[in-house]
Amino acid sequence: MADPRLLELRDVTVTFPVRAGPWRRVAGQVRAVDRVNLSVASGESLGLVGESGCGKTTLAKVAAALLKPSSGEVWFEGERLSAMTGSRLRQMRRRWQLIFQDPANALNPRFTVRQAIEEPLIIHRLDGTVADRRNTVAALLDKVGLAETFADRLPSELSGGERQRVVIARALAVQPRLLICDEPIASLDVSIGAQMLELLRDLQRREHLSYLFISHDLRSVASMAHRVAVMYLGAVVEVASTEALFRVPWHPYTELLLRSAFQPLSAQGVAGGEAPSALHLSSGCRFRARCPLAEQICVDQEPALIPKNPPYEPALRLAPPSVGLAQGSASPRLVACHKRP
Repeated sequence: MADPRLLELRDVTVTFPVRAGPWRRVAGQVRAVDRVNLSVASGESLGLVGESGCGKTTLAKVAAALLKPSSGEVWFEGERLSAMTGSRLRQMRRRWQLIFQDPANALNPRFTVRQAIEEPLIIHRLDGTVADRRNTVAALLDKVGLAETFADRLPSELSGGERQRVVIARALAVQPRLLICDEPIASLDVSIGAQMLELLRDLQRREHLSYLFISHDLRSVASMAHRVAVMYLGAVVEVASTEALFRVPWHPYTELLLRSAFQPLSAQGVAGGEAPSALHLSSGCRFRARCPLAEQICVDQEPALIPKNPPYEPALRLAPPSVGLAQGSASPRLVACHKRP
């Protein structure tokens, strides 16, 4: 039986050296990603949320084979990417593509739309004849809702939403199975961002794509993702289906995130404050300094990410009914917290 997992991260850790002094000697290590285990199934959207600096983009770079993990393994379609180099890795790169936060910086300002979309076809030797490329560009533009007349325009002649559509068309050129979307609507107006989310949902249905969807906008994650993983200081602290997580956040940090997004400040009952430095992580639970439930066990032991089944109490429902929640298959909830049963 084929493995349903398209992308799998196994105990992935990424550390960066911290240099200090006149000789720039290594004075410490920052764990940007700490023993993360995640998977994305074929046809699934996995949302990844957390505060700025928690390691989301670093994890995305590892998933895209742009950054080698310090330890752990990355698997794609049953093959271990962390062991690949050269031409084999180059062939595999066709299977996933990235959608970036700022489409203006993602496009070469001197390339026309046609040249931008043709570039991956040429790199991966999928170009064929000039007529074949022209037809492919026209078909890709049509998929993202742009007329063929856009092909001869420069990025400076496009709006932000049109540029992002071109970025998506370019990503689709090599027929990937996974799109890694890193804040894809953060630089767009609200209405244009909503159109972009609808386009991504439509493409997922038509092209049977999988998404690793990274965003600070919890409403967009709620509407796009089938499951959601919550990161805090490099570690995943909760994974659940979108409906379960938004109805009943079970880790105190997840509750903090949802309260900050959906409730006024006066109603936010979870302790806030700044996250501690990743250079000096405390013992035990990394969230304990901000957690109202913290006890001695939280100081002594770091909680493992294990299955837990919280009660569905209406009092804990934080996402308002106006927030549309993507529907996915039932999956076990994983929580890293000593105080949640």
